[in-house]
Amino acid sequence: MEMEEFSEEEKLEARKIMAAEWNSFRPPVEIDQRITELVWEHFSEEKIIKKLSEEFEAKSCYIQKCFWFSEANTLTRREEEARGAFYQITKCHETCVPRRFRNV
Repeated sequence: MEMEEFSEEEKLEARKIMAAEWNSFRPPVEIDQRITELVWEHFSEEKIIKKLSEEFEAKSCYIQKCFWFSEANTLTRREEEARGAFYQITKCHETCVPRRFRNV
């Protein structure tokens, strides 16, 4: 059986669909507000992720995702997306989300 090649247009459309799905994520309000506070206090992204991982008992991959989609990171995210960069992480799963923020 021969594999069908996808056109560049089809590949671009698939990337747009995946990006829309990835971009539908919104961090919990409590985490988003805490990120904003720490950005205002001039903490680096690395320190914010470390601090919030401890505060919310979350894996760093989840907090990193929250940081990317936070209100405080909106400008940077839009600039990166304009260049074609979209947040995606395959190693972060539901088990990385703190229990109190899971949809159970």
